[in-house]
Amino acid sequence: MNERNSIGADEMDRMHDEGIAINEEIKGGRLTTLEASVIDDLKKAESLPKKQIPLAIMNSLSQDPFIAEQYRADSGVDKEITIGDRKMREKYTIGQHTAAVMTQFEKYFADKLPEGIDSRFFRRILALHDIGKPAAIAEGDKHRQHEFTDVYVQNILTQLGEDEKHIQLARALLNSDVLGRYLKKGDLGEAVETFEKIFKDSGVPEEVAFQLMLIFFQVDAGSYCADATVEGIVEILPSLDYLFDFKPEEGKMDFSEEIRPKIAKLKDALGL
Repeated sequence: MNERNSIGADEMDRMHDEGIAINEEIKGGRLTTLEASVIDDLKKAESLPKKQIPLAIMNSLSQDPFIAEQYRADSGVDKEITIGDRKMREKYTIGQHTAAVMTQFEKYFADKLPEGIDSRFFRRILALHDIGKPAAIAEGDKHRQHEFTDVYVQNILTQLGEDEKHIQLARALLNSDVLGRYLKKGDLGEAVETFEKIFKDSGVPEEVAFQLMLIFFQVDAGSYCADATVEGIVEILPSLDYLFDFKPEEGKMDFSEEIRPKIAKLKDALGL
C-alpha cells in the first residue's frame, strides 16, 4: 500500500494509452518464454497440500531464469522502524515479500474466494503481482511498476494457458493500489472513480471485483505484519499491524477497528 506504488484512475488511463509503447519497450529481450518443465512443475505444485503450495509455486516458477532474477531483486522497501525501544531496518526481496503474501492468502482466504473464482488462478496472480517492480526501479521510476507488471503478467499467464477473461481480470486487479491510496489519503471520490474503472475492466460483477480487491489488499498489505513471518524464509516486522486484526487459530483476518468504518464508507459510496 506504499504511496510510491499507488495510482488513480487518470494514471490508469495514461497507462492504457501508452500500452503499445510500453510493450515495444519491453520487447527488447526482457520477456520470458517458460520451458514446458516449468509449467509442468507449477501444475504439480498447485495440487499439493495448502501449507506447501506457496513456496512450491515460487520454486517452480523460479526455474525460469527471468522470474528467479525478479524474486532475488530488492522490493524497494528499505526503511527504519521503531518497535518499542528498538530501531530495526525493514528490507525485503521481491521473493521474500511474495512468499509472505502467498502464505497470508493460504492462511486466511484460499477457501473464501467469491463463487466462480478459482484459487489456483488467484495464486498465480499473487505469485506474479510484483514481477515488474525491479524493472521499474531499474528504469529509475518506481511509480511505473504496474506498467511493467501488466506486460509481464499478460505474457506469463498466456503461456500458462489462462484465457483472455482471466487475464483481463488479473490486469484489472493488479493495475492499481486503490485501497492503499484511499486509506492513506482519505480521498473517497478518487477511490470511487478508480473502482468504477476497475469494475469496468475486470469483466466480473462489481461485488466480486470489490471482494477480490479487498482480499488482494489484505494479503499484500498484510504481508507487512508480524503475522506474515514465514519460518525459515523471512521475518516480517510489524510496520502495518495497525491495519488488521489477525486470528490465525481461527483462520480469520479482518481490518482493524480503526479501518473497518473507512472500508464500510467506501463500500456504501460504491453502492455495494
